[in-house]
Amino acid sequence: MEPVPLSGRPALINAVNSNSSGTYALSRDSDAAQDGSYPHSPVATAFNGIFEGLGNAIANLSIFNSSGNSEQFALFAQVGSTGQLNDAVVSNISMQAKTAYLAPLAGINNGTITHSSATGSLSGLGLNTWSMAGLVIENHGTITRSHASVTMDGLTESAGGLATSNYGTITLSDASGAVKAVALAGGLVGYSQGAIAQSSATGDVSVSLDSGASAGGLVGQLQTSGTISESFATGNVSGGVSGAKGKQRYKHRGLELGGLAGYSGGAVQYSYATGSVTANASPDAKHAQVGGLAGSTSSNPQTSHIMQAYSLGHVSLNDKKYIGGSIGEDFAPQGNQQLVFWDLDTSGITNPNQGAGNLFDDQGLTGVADPTIRPELTRQFAINIWAEDPNINNGYPYLINNPPGQQ
Repeated sequence: MEPVPLSGRPALINAVNSNSSGTYALSRDSDAAQDGSYPHSPVATAFNGIFEGLGNAIANLSIFNSSGNSEQFALFAQVGSTGQLNDAVVSNISMQAKTAYLAPLAGINNGTITHSSATGSLSGLGLNTWSMAGLVIENHGTITRSHASVTMDGLTESAGGLATSNYGTITLSDASGAVKAVALAGGLVGYSQGAIAQSSATGDVSVSLDSGASAGGLVGQLQTSGTISESFATGNVSGGVSGAKGKQRYKHRGLELGGLAGYSGGAVQYSYATGSVTANASPDAKHAQVGGLAGSTSSNPQTSHIMQAYSLGHVSLNDKKYIGGSIGEDFAPQGNQQLVFWDLDTSGITNPNQGAGNLFDDQGLTGVADPTIRPELTRQFAINIWAEDPNINNGYPYLINNPPGQQ
């Protein structure tokens, strides 16, 4: 292992850049304020070594770039397939850039990030910042037991509380910062084609467009190859606050908002959402899709299904187009949704036939009154996955392997 001198952060940066396959350890907290602002990612080369942070923080790192270059800014620009970031802590980071991709720890992760975290603020200097994320911009590898709590300011196309996009695996991780974007936002991940398990998000999520936009308490868009398991979201989800229409990512979609996922094209199981879902669409916008769990689903019978899930939050849509207790617009074949519940009282969707906004009495979606929803869920959900305790999760069923506040 190559020792890092305690005299300053530049020694670490220089050492890693000169040998990106080495093994490094941070022996104590380090204050990067003395470095000034970095114009690019401090570790610019692909990192294929091992960085062991030992839980010590790299504090007050600043990255500032006003050139408008469309590049990725992070402490590590890229983590290679053999790269490992363990127990890495980035605290109170300040990032500002135009037409760029911003995340505190890594731009692209093809390796493994374990027990790492980030706090601080990200800001877009222009109107076309591409994306922001609390920890990693693109995850193609593995992120586990990690946390992010950052603030995001300015206009960005897409954002995620932990990662903007996920093509790999995220487990036992959480995000707590508010997530704001123009068109795509997720409390944990903006866009996911990968696996998310035993993870959570607690921050509020919002998109400003009222057409061509997706937002979810956990994931903005879950694609057909993506999965969510034993996970939950508690933040409030909103969209259409600007009353502006954007380019349609998918022709048939308008504004998709869900307590768990804005668009759910993959497999969701053993998960729940408790935050409110609120849409404000202008009269001439593409029709909105708003649900306690998902805004809309996919018509692919092999991939799109929700099983053993529930939602509690209030659901509202100003134009009353496609609004459901569980799903705004359900395209999945009948029978693909199983044991999906919403609270008739807390949701405001009191019609038990309105589990989906586009289908009368959608099979598998059940509305239950608040006094009886707790025992009903406990009775029907798997006892090896779910548990009930009056002192945990306000008495509603919680996940045994992922209880609230235990990441």
